[in-house]
Amino acid sequence: IKAIFARLFVVGYFVISIVVAGVMGIDAIGDIIVAGINNYLMLMLIAIMEKHSLPLSKAPAIRMQTGNMARSVILLLIIGVVTAFHYFLSVVNPILLIPLIPLQLLAGYFLHRAYKAISWSQITL
Repeated sequence: IKAIFARLFVVGYFVISIVVAGVMGIDAIGDIIVAGINNYLMLMLIAIMEKHSLPLSKAPAIRMQTGNMARSVILLLIIGVVTAFHYFLSVVNPILLIPLIPLQLLAGYFLHRAYKAISWSQITL
């Protein structure tokens, strides 16, 4: 997770953020920060909720694929709600995004702790 986040996401997000700030101006800084934290929260949520196994270590079974589909739908709904809430606050009053940052950081702290609590014994081979 750290390698994907550090090597791929941060660089791309930084470039996109510069373009957005250049187009929309300094008013978009709060929105860029909140969106970045939201993306981190979604990445951590996916890492926690997905089945913990090494890639390609097990042959897929019908039952496993059904569970994966249900899990994916739940994750899609959660991501959709967070995205809609962020969009709603951005449209109504972008200043409302700033008080949201401490709540997001607190959620990120707890999600990171939950992710770190996953031990190697919980990972299926």
